[in-house]
Amino acid sequence: MNDAAAAHAKSRKKDPRRGRAWQRVKAAAYARDSRMVCRYSDGTVRVGAPCWICGEPIDYAAKPQTPYAYEPDHVRPVEQHPELAYDLANIAPSHCKCNRARGTGRIKVRRGETLGEQSRNWGAELLGRAKG
Repeated sequence: MNDAAAAHAKSRKKDPRRGRAWQRVKAAAYARDSRMVCRYSDGTVRVGAPCWICGEPIDYAAKPQTPYAYEPDHVRPVEQHPELAYDLANIAPSHCKCNRARGTGRIKVRRGETLGEQSRNWGAELLGRAKG
């Protein structure tokens, strides 16, 4: 095994998002988020929490790994806060595409583009919950 392969194998072992504990947290987050009743700024009411990154509705019935499907996102990234990996208060609903675009840092948007307008400041609310 070369050095790169060994480093990759080592990093996979340390990732707490692999295993049964993460699957349980992910299922609990989905149950919480998919049942939430939300009122949008245009007055519509929908079942299912919106994406905390862009504020748009999530397709909870979409096939996993597709752009508009539900994906639990760690508000505080696991790489920097491994102690919060299984903390449900640190998990926010997101689109798969928004979560992947965000990565482990801030949301990356090209100049002149937007991911959408948030219906409310989900990040601040969730960070407040994660702290205390």
